[in-house]
Amino acid sequence: MSCRRYRRPAPDAGLPREDDDDRRRPPVFGEQAFPQGNEGLPADITMRVAARPPAVHETGVIMTAPQPVRIGVVGAGLMGRELAAVCGRWSQLVDHPVLPEVVAVADPQPAARDWFRRVASVQTFADDWRPLLDDDSIDVLYLAVPHHLHEDLYIAAADAGKDYLAEKPFGIDATAADRIAAAISGSDSFVRVSSEFPFFPGALRAYAYAASGALGDILEVRSQFAHSSDLDRSKPINWKRRVETCGRIGVMGDLGLHVAHVPLRLGYRPATVYAMLDNVVTQRPGADGSLVDCDTWDNALLACRVPSTTDEPRRFSMLWET
Repeated sequence: MSCRRYRRPAPDAGLPREDDDDRRRPPVFGEQAFPQGNEGLPADITMRVAARPPAVHETGVIMTAPQPVRIGVVGAGLMGRELAAVCGRWSQLVDHPVLPEVVAVADPQPAARDWFRRVASVQTFADDWRPLLDDDSIDVLYLAVPHHLHEDLYIAAADAGKDYLAEKPFGIDATAADRIAAAISGSDSFVRVSSEFPFFPGALRAYAYAASGALGDILEVRSQFAHSSDLDRSKPINWKRRVETCGRIGVMGDLGLHVAHVPLRLGYRPATVYAMLDNVVTQRPGADGSLVDCDTWDNALLACRVPSTTDEPRRFSMLWET
């Protein structure tokens, strides 16, 4: 994301220097800081972690023995495997309060489930997600399924009182999104969307700088997620290129969230939107090798106007590209 400005910031504005007293404070999005240590964890986990005797890392750092968190994965595709890989490396973190482990996986495809047999901690292999929702020994779920399955699964998980991390978008269309949001609001579940970009150090610093006001009056904002995987026209079709499984939103419902997340966190909410959408690759090989129509958008540029908070009543330009 880039912002153009036309007013020079004050001489002392900007990011904290290495000698600033607040250099160890957690990054802040709006008014809520990211938790450090045990802050923000459920009370029972916090109490159990605090009760554990400390250990000493080889560097001499005093560590707290981490509390295991048992994870059930629904959707054994790419993102489900990515989560298993991340959990496998988690022990490299120093003094983290929890230790996640994948203990269950659900997917209708046997081959997809079988990949998880290499993960020693996985004990449950199911062809349906319902057993994972009914399993009280599972602490949290990771839901990584195609868009058309989001509504039923996300609502059922909320109704079951399960805490979960789920893939974007929360619903294949606006109606589904409203139903999911209502179910979550009416439950005790702790729910978050899986969107990692705003948590990267570079994105955090960019956010902090923009939020500080150091940019002055905003002339325009450009936010882009440049991707190239779909340029290979021989790549087989997948669910993301079909309206029935991805939704009419197309690429903006997938990669588009990476483009929109930081600007929306900064409060840059469009008053008007003009969308220029392309279906660049119109056909891809199907399962039998024959060409299948791609009926979703695979490239998008959104031209937006955003009310200025520092130079009213002007509206600045914002471009989202993916």
